[in-house]
Amino acid sequence: MPLRELLLELRFTDTKFGRFGKSMIRRISRKTKMQSKNSAGRHRLLTPREETKAARDIRLGLSESASDASFDVKKPDRSVNPKTITRTFKRKGLKSAKKKTALPLNNDRQKARYDWAKAHKDWSETDWERVVFSDETKIQKRGSNGLEYAWKEDNAPYRDHHYKKKHAYGGGGIMLWSCITIHGGGYMSWLQINVNGELYTSVLEEEYKETLKYYSLQSSDMIFQQDNASIHCASTPSKWFQKNKVKLLSWPAYSPDLNPIENAWAMLKKREQMTRPPLP
Repeated sequence: MPLRELLLELRFTDTKFGRFGKSMIRRISRKTKMQSKNSAGRHRLLTPREETKAARDIRLGLSESASDASFDVKKPDRSVNPKTITRTFKRKGLKSAKKKTALPLNNDRQKARYDWAKAHKDWSETDWERVVFSDETKIQKRGSNGLEYAWKEDNAPYRDHHYKKKHAYGGGGIMLWSCITIHGGGYMSWLQINVNGELYTSVLEEEYKETLKYYSLQSSDMIFQQDNASIHCASTPSKWFQKNKVKLLSWPAYSPDLNPIENAWAMLKKREQMTRPPLP
């Protein structure tokens, strides 16, 4: 019996302690702030401490998903459905969002990017207009888009585990090479076999030279940009650059975001996605 009801009953009951007065019951009620407990509804499966730990682990990236977190709080006599964890996250102010794509940049690579930017900060528009930017890209096959999600609060900063790591040429599809100049896009090559130094050199000999010819550009006036992929730094293309007296732009590793051709590739992929036939 709740204490309030017990006191009220004792108020009108003779005991060895005598009769309880109304004023005494009122003082006890105010002091202890007694109220009837509402026992309706199902009790929560997780304790407040377990809920706090699950939310903390997902914030710090110690748990990758609600399924991971549900496994962490599992006990021999109790299993926790991931949906229970999901509701807990939402009560804690967390939301599931698509992971952002990030490059695997360690401290040395970050410093190299900074040094590169510092070395070129005084370049004029005329200097940049001489650069021919190049790159390969992959058009993905129809299928899974590879989306990954992470939990975070709306205003919380992005942490490392909120990003999807991007690695070169993962998955299936077709490989393309092209370049862009200040005057427009260059010729494109469909790389139908495994790319090596010899194949890349043939692309330079044909598509790159044809691009310069199309825009009436002299190779000696231009600066060619490429990333540090192994096929670009192989012996055969290196000899080709020397033979043709091509000036190369130094480039920090893992820096496609500095290359404006990435914007052209993004537009191409978006257009290709829109023209795909519907799935049967």
